[in-house]
Amino acid sequence: MVARQVELRTQINDVYELALMHKIGSTEERKIVMEKFAGAARAIIRYHEKVLEANGGNGHYFGDRVTYMDIVVLAFFCALNGQIAADMPQALDFFSEQSAPLLNKVYTTTAREPALAEFVASFRK
Repeated sequence: MVARQVELRTQINDVYELALMHKIGSTEERKIVMEKFAGAARAIIRYHEKVLEANGGNGHYFGDRVTYMDIVVLAFFCALNGQIAADMPQALDFFSEQSAPLLNKVYTTTAREPALAEFVASFRK
């Protein structure tokens, strides 16, 4: 399961890194990065939604408890709703509840975990 979680985390990280490249790129570079971001986001959403569906769509990647991957999605969505959206607001469309319902469910389920409340609150300030 560890290798699977690393694979899934790497895919999320690829999209995150594109968002960072968009932030620091020139106008021309930003256009290219946005195209890459769009393609990567669509591919990741399709794949991750299938993975989550295979686990019953219960708000977790594996089983019914918070795992490393659930926390990765929580951190990504916190960044998405903050620093990424500030620079690239169109990124929110890709990861909306309509476009990625099960990823959003992981985010909301994990965000409600009492042990993660302080982390989540730090992004809502």
